[in-house]
Amino acid sequence: MIKRYGVRAVIGKGGMGAKTSAALKEFGAVYLNAIGGAAQYYARTVRGVLDVNLLELGIPEAMWHLQVEGFPAIVTMDAHGNSLHADIEKGYREGTRGSATGLIYFQFRPGFKEPDALRSVSTRKAR
Repeated sequence: MIKRYGVRAVIGKGGMGAKTSAALKEFGAVYLNAIGGAAQYYARTVRGVLDVNLLELGIPEAMWHLQVEGFPAIVTMDAHGNSLHADIEKGYREGTRGSATGLIYFQFRPGFKEPDALRSVSTRKAR
């Protein structure tokens, strides 16, 4: 999907797997973690619907191309192969607390072209 539709950012609540992580890295995209239960807040940031693909999958599963302004989200999977979700999962499996590798705040702004998150991000391990 990332390759076929030229997706630059995927928005969700729980992360995605290794195949998606590889595609994000290969095609320079990011996964943005949105806050669950905040749909009304997020809806206020939508300025327009530019296109919809795969509507046959149903409204919630369709691929919506939105123009947004002031849309807050956290980059939890980046274009460098970092995944906060994988780090936390690994930490739980190993009995440690995991790490916050590559975690940055990201917000769409007017005139948005490319996610700033595509640049290298600093990393910091949780204590």
